[in-house]
Amino acid sequence: MSDFTQVNDYSAKDVLATGNPEKLILGSDIDDELAAISTAITSKFDSNDLATQAQAEAETSNVVLLTPLRLANWADYNAGMVGDIQALADPGADRVLGWDESANATIGFSLSTGLTSSGTTLLIDAAVVPQLAGAPNTFTGTNYFRGTRFYDAGVTDYMDFTHNGTDMLVTFANTGELDITVTTFDFNGNLDLSGTVTSPNTSSSEVGYKGTPQNVQDVSYELVLTDAGKTIYKAAGGAGETITIPANASVAFPVGTIVRVVNNGGGTLSIAITTDTLTLAGTGTTGTRTLSDNGVAVLEKVASAEWFISGAGIS
Repeated sequence: MSDFTQVNDYSAKDVLATGNPEKLILGSDIDDELAAISTAITSKFDSNDLATQAQAEAETSNVVLLTPLRLANWADYNAGMVGDIQALADPGADRVLGWDESANATIGFSLSTGLTSSGTTLLIDAAVVPQLAGAPNTFTGTNYFRGTRFYDAGVTDYMDFTHNGTDMLVTFANTGELDITVTTFDFNGNLDLSGTVTSPNTSSSEVGYKGTPQNVQDVSYELVLTDAGKTIYKAAGGAGETITIPANASVAFPVGTIVRVVNNGGGTLSIAITTDTLTLAGTGTTGTRTLSDNGVAVLEKVASAEWFISGAGIS
């Protein structure tokens, strides 16, 4: 838009003597003034340039004028939420803005104990989050927990799930009050563990040992489920002692279980089986085997009721 600017200075003609041709105002001078006035008028907005209510609500045009009434109507548009917010008085305290459906209006929720704000961050103290108590809780669908602690009432042991912006962190705080058992844990990516990880040895596909931990026995001994993946080490004792493989009906080792037996006790050692079958690898013969001093035997469960034995010093 442009304002009118006078083209000619007519007051200068007032001091000229009558009869002076310069005292005359020519038609071209008037045309110049009228043209300047027309240009100024044309550049101004008029009533046709005011935004309609539809244009105000569409919020797309940048060539029309929005009057105070149109602005007020626009604020009341969409259930009046903007207008309601504009009409809110300063509460003089921190509030959380919400919507009260029963009153069809905005509402300012008060921040009570355990609920505070810092800048643009809303802080919720752990004490105000209800405990999921009682029977085991089941979550279905997609659930998001950030900074979540699972624990039993009255104890200090807990399991924390936190996120540092890059990695999901799982922390187990076990002081001995409780055993923390993870039944199923599906993980895609790198899993870093510290401390000792134990498993029930109920499947041969479980994470096992890098080596074969020793179970030192100086007397006759019958295998138990936790011997899977270990070495029964005979460091002392005399002849006539026996390492026994229990029946599958008694101790159900997973198929694929491997147990090593090392005899360093100074005498021969019998390796027997109860009601199942123990087969000597390479011969097909079955039954109790003798392991000489300094001998090593490997026991492998190949079927629910059948084991193979192989190694050095076996007869």
